[in-house]
Amino acid sequence: MIEPIAPRCQQATIEVAHWEVDAEFGIFPQGARAKDAVFAPDLPADPCVAPHKRYLFKRSKRSYPDQFWGEIVAYRVGCRIGLQVPPAFSAVNSETGYPAALIEWFYDDQERFVLAGDYLQSIVRDFDRVKG
Repeated sequence: MIEPIAPRCQQATIEVAHWEVDAEFGIFPQGARAKDAVFAPDLPADPCVAPHKRYLFKRSKRSYPDQFWGEIVAYRVGCRIGLQVPPAFSAVNSETGYPAALIEWFYDDQERFVLAGDYLQSIVRDFDRVKG
């Protein structure tokens, strides 16, 4: 039987305007959606956030402003079916006005990150990155 995992539940929308931007991975130019790497403060305002932890602030496409909610829903569904998935929360940067999913960093610095499109092109000869 699958054992559900209790998700971390936020108390309010998380404000990231004053979080430190990761100097090494600050802006991710790859992928369909804009995203920034940020570090949580020493004393996060919400207990669901891990202090000093790196997070991905992943926005929606302009044409689909509520798209970021899919990341948060995927986290909750993953927990419900017993999968270890990175926590994802609703967040906003009040200085830019952007809402986004705030996703806990999902790999350590010793691992290698490979974009899904790059991986699929390496194993599927005619993989079309536009059509998927």
